[in-house]
Amino acid sequence: MRMLKTFQKSLEEDSNSLYEQFKKIHEKIMEKINEIEVPRFRFLINLEIIAFYLFYRRVSIAGDLINSFKEEFGIEIVEDGVLGKRTKWQQKAVSQFHVLINQQTPLFDASEVTHGNHKLPELLKLDDDTRLETIVFLDDTKNELQILSSALQNFALIYIRHKELSQPIDKLVDEEIKPYLNTLLHQSHGPWSIRIETLLTNIRFESNQRRSVDRSLRQCEELVNMINKSEDVTVHRLSYIFSSLMTPRYKMEELLANIMVSLGLTKAALDMFLKIRNWEEVINCYNRLEMRHKA
Repeated sequence: MRMLKTFQKSLEEDSNSLYEQFKKIHEKIMEKINEIEVPRFRFLINLEIIAFYLFYRRVSIAGDLINSFKEEFGIEIVEDGVLGKRTKWQQKAVSQFHVLINQQTPLFDASEVTHGNHKLPELLKLDDDTRLETIVFLDDTKNELQILSSALQNFALIYIRHKELSQPIDKLVDEEIKPYLNTLLHQSHGPWSIRIETLLTNIRFESNQRRSVDRSLRQCEELVNMINKSEDVTVHRLSYIFSSLMTPRYKMEELLANIMVSLGLTKAALDMFLKIRNWEEVINCYNRLEMRHKA
């Protein structure tokens, strides 16, 4: 299954034959999965399967698997509205979306135990004169960061992607997803691959917002530079990699180039598109630069 996922990630288009092979493997795994005695292994195998279906945008199948998954492992998601403030000059608190992810019976070690030996890339400061870094709730207990185990961080990321794919592109959907992202982005410890995917998801959301597009550019540039530093590659980056969403390096660079284009940095974006050989966008950049003789 992991080989199929890695192979599919290297292709430019979805392969139906690989998907059919994966479904057969999924059926065989389900026949034997109850023989796995370690709950953490069963948990991660299920997440890998759901992540594969989400990659092919089979949101209905993934949704059914997520629901049965939550029931099997006793995961409860509490979504409610809490009075809070979003900006520095806001006088009146209004209802803000708030999320808690609970597990009835904790089955996994804390993330500090499983992934406490390496430093995660951090969310850059927003540096905005109006917006707060995070929503400040009137109830101080709601401002406390919920600490999630590494396995639950992985589940939250998969849950975010399902919400993102199963609903139309809308600002209301962004508001539903943001509390999950904030919880993941401020975890002190966890899998490196999960943090990278969480940051990339946040970058995609903020790149469409006037007050946060600058941070999305800086954050994406930092991630691309970090990925390209081969001397920094260590084994800890592979932890949970197959149950994460596994965004390839060239996709990160493509995202960075698209943000550059949106900010008018066409020449820098052109260099990036040339590097990853995205010829369609190269032509668009040449046209923007009025260099049609090269296009």
